[in-house]
Amino acid sequence: MENTFREEKERFQRVLELNPDGIYIHVEDVIVFVNDAAVRLFRGQSAADLVGRKASDLIEKTDRERLLRTRSQIEDRDRTDTLVEFNLQLLDGSVIEGETFGISIPWEGQRANMVTVRDISARRRAERVLRESEARYRSLFDVSPDAIYVHADDRILFANPAAAGLFGYDRSEDLVGQMALELIPPEERDLVRQRRAEIHRLGGQGSAAPLVEQRFVRRDRSEFDGEAIATEITWEGQPGILVITRDISERKRITDELEEAKETAELANRAKSDFLANMSHEIHADERRARHGGYPAALRPDCRSAQARAHHQGIGRCVACHS
Repeated sequence: MENTFREEKERFQRVLELNPDGIYIHVEDVIVFVNDAAVRLFRGQSAADLVGRKASDLIEKTDRERLLRTRSQIEDRDRTDTLVEFNLQLLDGSVIEGETFGISIPWEGQRANMVTVRDISARRRAERVLRESEARYRSLFDVSPDAIYVHADDRILFANPAAAGLFGYDRSEDLVGQMALELIPPEERDLVRQRRAEIHRLGGQGSAAPLVEQRFVRRDRSEFDGEAIATEITWEGQPGILVITRDISERKRITDELEEAKETAELANRAKSDFLANMSHEIHADERRARHGGYPAALRPDCRSAQARAHHQGIGRCVACHS
């Protein structure tokens, strides 16, 4: 019986040794077992550096009150409900951010707590960098004159003041939670879906989809012409699409008016050219008739009228009597 118990204990310890997470077991706050991963985590040389120490010494002093509450939870429920984060006090005096999970187990006839612990410092640093980056994004976005919004799974996560104004909302927060496709007329939504698929395809390359013109819908359901560019970003830890857009209705109106004026000018120029060509043709025809005997007497116009017409046309003489 004693041999069986010893064998079971050895198998259990071997399993703990193979675990990549740090594990230590303490009885009444005294550490009785640590695996190699825990030794490395706490920067010891061997298990002897940790066994016999107080488990509470592995937690920074500022977190020890929370540690007592966590232990009470283990005593009441035999485990912690969730992963608990602590600042871990290492043997060399440095402090790292850690994540722990504790359960109650029997150990050599006594009740003990087995704690699994891992270093989350790198993850927390990355999260802080991400939050700082997002804060910079927000600061830049808030002062941008262009409308900017971010959506994930079609739900708007962020909108700057310019976007709220453009789409007819009083506050940026009023846009958050809305469905991004609701800002697009129904007849153009399939094109937007295709464009999103292209953005996701390009997302890993850090590329933006080309600038496009499309119609948008305001809160009051009125529509306007806009241009938009979009790219895939990470927002609050999840992939999303950032859209920058602006109202180009006035620009399009001016462009259309200029185009219309251009067409009108071209029509006027063609009419002028046609008039001058016809006038030249008439003048040369009159001159030819004059050289070949002039008008028949029955058809000859009054000479004074002919002179006036010739003077008006710039001929310089009467085509009827050559005077």
